[in-house]
Amino acid sequence: MIPKEKVEEIREKSDIVAIISEYLPIKKRGKNYLALCPFHSEKTASFTVSQDKQLFHCFGCGEGGNVFAFIMKMEKMDFPEAVGFLAEKIGIEVEKSKGNAALKTYKDHLYEITEMACKFFRANLESNRGESARAYVSTRKISPETEGKFRLGFAEDDFGALFKHLLSRGAKVEDIEAVGLILPRKEKTGYYDRFRGRLMFPICDVRGRVIGFSGRALKDEPPKYLNSPDSVIFSKGDNLFGLNLGKDEIKKRKYSILVEGNVDVLSAHEAGFQNTVAPLGTAFTLNQAKLLKRFADIVVLAFDSDAAGFAASERAYEVLNEAELMVRILDLGKYKDPDEFIKAEGPKAFEDKLKVSMPAMEFKVHRIISRYNIKEIEPRSRAAYEVAGLLAKEKDRIVQKEYLKLAAKLIGTDEELLTAEMRKRSFYKRSYGAPLKAITKRPPDKVAEAEKSLIYLALTSEEAYGLIKEGIELDELSDPNYREIFNKLETIPAIHLEEVLGSEDQKRIVRESLLSESPAADISLMVKDCINVVKGFNIKKQIDRVRQDINEQEKSGNFETVKKLNSEYKSLSEILRTVAR
Repeated sequence: MIPKEKVEEIREKSDIVAIISEYLPIKKRGKNYLALCPFHSEKTASFTVSQDKQLFHCFGCGEGGNVFAFIMKMEKMDFPEAVGFLAEKIGIEVEKSKGNAALKTYKDHLYEITEMACKFFRANLESNRGESARAYVSTRKISPETEGKFRLGFAEDDFGALFKHLLSRGAKVEDIEAVGLILPRKEKTGYYDRFRGRLMFPICDVRGRVIGFSGRALKDEPPKYLNSPDSVIFSKGDNLFGLNLGKDEIKKRKYSILVEGNVDVLSAHEAGFQNTVAPLGTAFTLNQAKLLKRFADIVVLAFDSDAAGFAASERAYEVLNEAELMVRILDLGKYKDPDEFIKAEGPKAFEDKLKVSMPAMEFKVHRIISRYNIKEIEPRSRAAYEVAGLLAKEKDRIVQKEYLKLAAKLIGTDEELLTAEMRKRSFYKRSYGAPLKAITKRPPDKVAEAEKSLIYLALTSEEAYGLIKEGIELDELSDPNYREIFNKLETIPAIHLEEVLGSEDQKRIVRESLLSESPAADISLMVKDCINVVKGFNIKKQIDRVRQDINEQEKSGNFETVKKLNSEYKSLSEILRTVAR
């Protein structure tokens, strides 16, 4: 729908380094830029961005592509959406091709419906119908400014108010149902509103588009909170409440506060902690952790201070740890949740609490020890065993060692004994869990390495490509991916190869080659050496075939044929010696 030349203009004017730096902290390293990959967990940066080639590639997980591919992956967009998103960002107006100017994507229709619903709920809250909801907002001490900032609304206790309103605005029944705002009646005689008699919290994506709702019951009836179901535009496990309003502050402070409830988020924002977000009524997910990692280095968990809250903190810590985020725990003391704490003690006290928040592992060690009377021998030993099991899960050996020292001191036991127990737990975990990885790597395949070097040289040097083209035939390459890349390289520049290759493996090979550092060695010498290795391999295969034919012909008594084969064998052996020099 967007003209090809317009797409090309947008790509040329979208500096991939500038775009990616809005999402990730990147550092210049040589001619390229490096960052920790947002698409998989890693401690050593392997995510590489090239300003010259306008490409990115992770040498760890293989993800890569141009600026459109990055936006599609990060923002969960399709290609036209990514093009439009970048066009708007850099100030290029995009006109749809003739005949399609009025056509909008299916998702666009759904966003329009959720936005209409948000405005409808908002108008309800401000009208006479919203008196009960406004009273609740007042009792929770939510200011009009915060109420407006989060666009709170009210779903009146009516089975068809929203449905009728949306229909009157031209929305289709199937689209209203698709975003979860209505439900079909059991009798199949129509539909009714999902949200009724509830204070409505719009849920927005990172870009601020309304993608769903969370409704808080105003009467004492279950469920207390009712969320929109997952849809084409909304997934509970992929979004965070308040992130659209808090992402800039999170970037600025480099840490995020993760709370349990919507009202906790509102209270924190009102108190000046705009870097606060919350999950959406389900267990915290790895996708949510990765989303936070785009903006934060550290996450402070401030879940409810009850048994359920502690359990949720434990689960969230495991997920955040897997995403390579540093985690701290906020101890709310006698208060149930951040909302209650802030209203009772004020913003300054909450800030002081944040400053003394404890690293998650230390908090867990203290929590384990607090459950035992360590003045007595047997409870002390049980505490030691439980702490050893906890520390056996820690992957960072330096962190693990430091916590062993701390735990031994807190429990009052011998550090060496605690270390031995921890190592025993680690051993059994490895032995009976996932299979152990091989201690040694397979020796590198010389031919595969030579072919890999040839493809790299061909893609990065015109001189090398000319020498390779003269020195080797395509069918001499054992890897079909390399043969296809060389074939396409005949007519298409290396920088545009990825766009025409159908295989993800081939695209990955091209990106890795283009983003690798240039060799310091003599290019012509490298080409010659690699060609000789490949040719030598093919000649050895021919020699083996001839040797096998000789044996078969000797058994059959065909000595004239054997004579010819011996001549061929000698000729091939001479060629092999020449190649090997």
